Amino acid sequence: MPVCQNCHEQWSWKQSIKAGFTLDVRLTCPHCGSKQYLTAKARKKTNMVNFLIPFAILPGLIFDLTPLVSFSIFIGTGILIVVVNPFLMELSNEEAPYWTIKHK
Repeated sequence: MPVCQNCHEQWSWKQSIKAGFTLDVRLTCPHCGSKQYLTAKARKKTNMVNFLIPFAILPGLIFDLTPLVSFSIFIGTGILIVVVNPFLMELSNEEAPYWTIKHK
């Protein structure tokens, strides 16, 4: 679970889910109200997990499953992602760039 880098309080699963459903990159700590940002590492992890959703369609296409089974797999994958995402969140006081260029 994410921990605020300002007040060092751990967010609950529910608070993490609520904070994650926003289009703003800033997350507000429910304990102290400070602005927090996902670390670049956490953004990469959550984006990789979110990328699984399109792959949930593949079993239905490959194994010729019924639409109901395919839809159930798709919904199950979505629910799994929502449940797992708060455990992948890491917070920072500053917004980090998504990609960094390493100079030699």
